[in-house]
Amino acid sequence: MRRYFILIIAVVLAGLTWQCSRNSGMDSEFKLNTNLKSSLQTSADKVNNALTQIAETPGYQLLSAQTGLKSGESYTDSITMDLVKGVYEYMPDSTQPTCFNCASRLFKKTGISDNFVVKLPQKLIFHPHYLHYYDPGNNKLTNNFIITANDYHFYYTSGMLYDYKLSAGFELDSSNIGSLYILSSLNTSSGLDFSSKYSFENGYYISVSSQSGDTTSSMIALSSDTGTLFKETASFTGDHHWGMHHADYTLTIGNVEIHRLASFDSIQVYLNGVLQQKATVQFIDSSDSTTDEHSVCSDRDIQITFDDGTSVKLSTLIQPSLTILRSVIGNMRNMYFATDIVDYIAYNIYRNRIQ
Repeated sequence: MRRYFILIIAVVLAGLTWQCSRNSGMDSEFKLNTNLKSSLQTSADKVNNALTQIAETPGYQLLSAQTGLKSGESYTDSITMDLVKGVYEYMPDSTQPTCFNCASRLFKKTGISDNFVVKLPQKLIFHPHYLHYYDPGNNKLTNNFIITANDYHFYYTSGMLYDYKLSAGFELDSSNIGSLYILSSLNTSSGLDFSSKYSFENGYYISVSSQSGDTTSSMIALSSDTGTLFKETASFTGDHHWGMHHADYTLTIGNVEIHRLASFDSIQVYLNGVLQQKATVQFIDSSDSTTDEHSVCSDRDIQITFDDGTSVKLSTLIQPSLTILRSVIGNMRNMYFATDIVDYIAYNIYRNRIQ
């Protein structure tokens, strides 16, 4: 009997240990809240606070900068770190004032480095159209912005094929303002594989990824040093052109998770991993959308009805920060900073062998 009693205690303790381990990665503030309605509000407040702080950072301005101008070059080649490594500074050649689309006349190599280092005025970063022509008024600006890429590779053909990698940190007035990581590839057989992450100087991170092929998937996430604040994942299989597709979708806000799996007709909501039997969820998708890949950043809203009969829409809980999130996600997917600034300068350095 005594041995049997000890065995029961061991099983109970093991169960408690498993439950603690299961929730160990969750923010302690989230774990304390066991009411779905208040948990969702608390989690939404954390998302709003994070995105409001992000919008005030130079990193947010960096991701928002775009020229609308491209180099106009078409080439098939491979630009590697060995071809562009070194220290380059903005030192325009004032003897050749006519300088459109010619970054090679705006920069000079001033040092040796195993990294790709570019020093230039912040004006050219936040208003990158100045990289496309010579402006005598910029000669007096100091090179107070530094791009330090410790990994860079860009293989490109004019067809549907490229392979790209960028890992870079940024400084403004000698202060760290974050880092950017991009890994992307495209070919006719396996499709697109893309992932990007920006680490903001205030401890927040935004990540995006997408893959296409037999299965199309996407992910966006907002996190901090303490854990995930917001995450949306979706995957699709089948022929989208004929509307024959199956979708798995998960939205996470703090300790609240919403699931719709292709194998289930209903949408389920969980709190701290426990299914909320009395709560209901409705997806409100735009009827004029050109894609079936609905997202909270595009053509989707979510309405949650709690066990007390009251309802709330996700767009109401996280506005106006949802606009900030949409902007960042869109710019990260389009790689504006990478294409308009880093790639443009790297290609000019490579093409002209700047010394």
